[in-house]
Amino acid sequence: MTRVERYFEEGEYKAPKTKKSLKADLEEIFRLVENKDLDTQTAVSAVFEMVAVYFDEPLGNLWE
Repeated sequence: MTRVERYFEEGEYKAPKTKKSLKADLEEIFRLVENKDLDTQTAVSAVFEMVAVYFDEPLGNLWE
């Protein structure tokens, strides 16, 4: 099970150790949208949460 699958199953994203792994997770989200397995709204929320978790920042701080 990938981190992305686990995120959607359990509702919690475990931060990867490298930017390369984060990029792979984000690309997986994009593929899900392209294949119409995931709606755009959910994808956007997931991407913001993944980036926030990776950089260890609360979501609100990403907008500042």
